[in-house]
Amino acid sequence: MDLISLMMVANQTPANVGQVVQVQLVAYADVPVRYFVSDIVFGWDPTKLRFIGVNQEGSHPSLW
Repeated sequence: MDLISLMMVANQTPANVGQVVQVQLVAYADVPVRYFVSDIVFGWDPTKLRFIGVNQEGSHPSLW
């Protein structure tokens, strides 16, 4: 089974403390992969990064 990799991509770096920055969660693979379901669990240091909302614009219509 081939795996997908996930990367958080910000449209702006660096950012100032308290500044809002959009971050995309992008899936990619070294070879073409067709997947139907994926459980994604990730963590972060909440003292350095705080998520304040979700925008699903441009995402696959089957998501959520």
